[in-house]
Amino acid sequence: MSTTPEEFFNLSFELKMDLAKAFHDFVAKSKLPLDSVVSLSMTAKVEADHYDADSFDAFCDYFAALNVSISI
Repeated sequence: MSTTPEEFFNLSFELKMDLAKAFHDFVAKSKLPLDSVVSLSMTAKVEADHYDADSFDAFCDYFAALNVSISI
């Protein structure tokens, strides 16, 4: 599958929007203390089985790759 620069930008933007929404929901629900600092990072290689949105193994791959740090 070939992705044009415009399509890549749109995919990146959609991912950033989804992550920002999830993060905002987390902060609002958990009521993190003011001035808390949250850092998120993830490096993950996309594999064929990751295209199955119902794959628990694929979810676990991404979960394991995600690093979260909260300083309060």
